[in-house]
Amino acid sequence: MNSAKTLRQLLDKPGIIAAPAVYDCIGSKLAQKAEFSFIFTSGFGMSASLLGLPDLGFLTRVSSSKMV
Repeated sequence: MNSAKTLRQLLDKPGIIAAPAVYDCIGSKLAQKAEFSFIFTSGFGMSASLLGLPDLGFLTRVSSSKMV
């Protein structure tokens, strides 16, 4: 099953989805180990953790894809 279908199935269920925000591979692995069914990231989270700057275009798509 692809990611979009999995997300759609989670969203179609009643209730709340506990979904931690992660900004690097370590956070992703920790969330996986804690058995979260869904995680997400944000431009600000990645930019702040890598550069210490807000999400104002300082982090390129290439550098952010390397973080994931």
